[in-house]
Amino acid sequence: MELFLDVQAWWGQTTNWLSATRRDPCDSKLPVQPLDKGQVQEIERPLGLALWCVQGRLWLKHDGHAGDQVIQAGETFRAVHAGRLTILALSNACFGVDLPQS
Repeated sequence: MELFLDVQAWWGQTTNWLSATRRDPCDSKLPVQPLDKGQVQEIERPLGLALWCVQGRLWLKHDGHAGDQVIQAGETFRAVHAGRLTILALSNACFGVDLPQS
């Protein structure tokens, strides 16, 4: 029983340390836009823009592009039309945008 209590104490300290060191990807020095679940963001004339999902899941509707697309953390979408890009957060999410090079 002593060993179990020691392991339990160790595990409590370890989980406290992990919680303290775990970072929210949306809370970074990178230029990211947080969205709450259900929140919508629109980008006008996004031609050439790359949108990358940092956290969560995003539903994308790009005017001029057939169909919708869902991206999640670690995935990227590149706008190939100038039509409006609508972004809906399917969960709490954040995303970044790389502007096209002139």
